[in-house]
Amino acid sequence: MTLRWSLLVAALAIGLPASAQTSAPDAGLQFEVAVMKPTVDTTQAGLIVHLPGERGYRGRNMPLLSYLSVAYQVRQDQIAFPAGLPGGNYDMEGKADRTCTADELHLMLQHLLEERFQMKLHRTVKQVNGYDLAVDKGGPKLADHAGPDTGT
Repeated sequence: MTLRWSLLVAALAIGLPASAQTSAPDAGLQFEVAVMKPTVDTTQAGLIVHLPGERGYRGRNMPLLSYLSVAYQVRQDQIAFPAGLPGGNYDMEGKADRTCTADELHLMLQHLLEERFQMKLHRTVKQVNGYDLAVDKGGPKLADHAGPDTGT
């Protein structure tokens, strides 16, 4: 069986011809203050968290792929990119000037990544093999659980 699967494709703008580059992202949703730099202390555990009050993101010791996954709300295996994607881990902090919704913060993070790494991204659909589980016409054959687990 073939399933449709959403795929996010990242391309470095510097590697694209000028005709393939699109205009800059909407400048309306930008972090007020943003820092993205290569990680110096790689012994720290990696993480990406919301700042208190939904006012931004803080990331520490994370690869670019992880930031893209958060920004575009896709799994990392749904992101395709050229061999030229910058490697290594990065520390990031983006602060908004107000409380934001999760969608606004995702857009701000998208804009930050596109700006700092000169990326252009687009979504596409890819056919992949997989299973599509469905209930039979006669209904499910499983019985409802009737009581607490006994542990045996």
